[in-house]
Formats: sequence, C-alpha cells, structure tokens
Amino acid sequence: CRTVGPRFNMERLAYLDGVGNISIGSDVYFSGKSYIGFCTSVWDSPELAIGDSTFIGHGCSILTAQSIRIGNHCLIAGEVVIRDYDGHPVDYSNRRNRKPISDKEIDPVIIEDDAWIGYRAIILKGTTVGARSIVAAESVVTRDVPADCVVGGNPAKIIKTLEGNC
Repeated sequence: CRTVGPRFNMERLAYLDGVGNISIGSDVYFSGKSYIGFCTSVWDSPELAIGDSTFIGHGCSILTAQSIRIGNHCLIAGEVVIRDYDGHPVDYSNRRNRKPISDKEIDPVIIEDDAWIGYRAIILKGTTVGARSIVAAESVVTRDVPADCVVGGNPAKIIKTLEGNC
C-alpha cells in the first residue's frame, strides 16, 4: 500500500496477486475476503485507489493492469467484479500463443463519489460510473453510466433517473 488512511478496517486479509500501488482513504471498510490482482505485463505498477468512507463487500474481485479508481462514500456490494482489461488478449492467435495483453486492451475504470454497485455486478474496462449512480445487482456495465442514474441489465441500461438528468 502506498497510503492507508486512518480507521481502515479489514475483516479478513485480502488475497493479493501481483505487484501494484494501492491507496486507501480513511474510514474504508473491507467486509469478508476479497481478491485484488495486478497485471504487470504492460504497466510496471498498476494502481488501485479507494476513496474515503467506501465499503468493499465480501468476495469482490478487483483486477487492474493500469488504473481503477473508486471514489469517496461508495458502496461496493459483495461479489462485484471490477476490471480494466479483459484478462487475455482479444486476438485468438495471441491467446493461442500465450502472448500478454497489449496496452490497447487496457482502459481505466472510474467509480465516482457516492456510487452504489449492486451484488454480483460487473464493471468492465473503460467505463465510468457517475457520481451518486446505482448499478443494479448482477448488471454488466459496458459503457459509461451518467451521474444520478440507476442502471440495470446486461448490458446495463438506464432504468431510472435520480436527482439530475441522465
């Protein structure tokens, strides 16, 4: 960890895989046991940043090859998957030949302040979940979610407006 804020609470030690930079704000709570993985085949030190007063539920998987940023006061429910790369090369011949991913196959993820990510949701590479938005349980986010919206489904679509415009 590069930084860990005061009053950090972790019920069980997260499973860490690889090498990267982690920044954790104050009052962050890890419930149960989660998995944090770093892929260093392209970037030497991928980063995970978690803002103040954020809750990470049991069984979450956060996998980064470049950057995942989770804002302040976020609620990440159990078994959520967040990743900024596909895991393997998209090109079949590169997969077959066990080549690493390329920098074109990585795209950072941003979850803005006060977002709520529901149980077993999947947040895929290159997406931003806007401030105060809610991602319904078991949804798959494949494109940006505007602020103040509720999205659901696979792929996730806007199903409700909260305070602002979506």
